Amino acid sequence: MPRFLCYCPDYPDALELRLSVRARHLEDSDRDKEAGRQTDGSAFLAIPGSEAASRTVPEGQPNLTGSFMIYNLETIDQVWDRIRKDAYWENNVWDREKLTVWPLRA
Repeated sequence: MPRFLCYCPDYPDALELRLSVRARHLEDSDRDKEAGRQTDGSAFLAIPGSEAASRTVPEGQPNLTGSFMIYNLETIDQVWDRIRKDAYWENNVWDREKLTVWPLRA
């Protein structure tokens, strides 16, 4: 099965929005993993010294700045379809202009 790496950076001011829809994103991700459609994924943390690292973060929350996922799907079009159904895409958390999908070597 082909694999695809998705790099999904957030818009700079999207942390509060990300946190508000995070539960739905994680539920969908868990379903994808259970079905074998997703093998890995995680959020990015702000890079120390970056502009994002200096922003105020709600107490007890990590300073998240984006996501990556590895999908096992037949085509890149299927991957894009999945991304466009994600809570982070639908709620404008991910920077759509910077989001990229790469096919991985088998």
